[in-house]
Amino acid sequence: MKKYQIKFNSLIDTTEGQRVKENFPFSGIPHGILINGNGEIVANQLHNGLLKKKLEELANSKS
Repeated sequence: MKKYQIKFNSLIDTTEGQRVKENFPFSGIPHGILINGNGEIVANQLHNGLLKKKLEELANSKS
């Protein structure tokens, strides 16, 4: 995250997904979920290039 200057918070679940599964449904690891400042899920099931695409989409909609 430092290398690419990523400014958003990231969660790494050291329980192999068990802790996250309690709160967010997902089907595999790695897995991307975007949560806004209100704690609402903005996007789910983000894997491969989908996370980058969704972040770009959200950034473009703010400008």
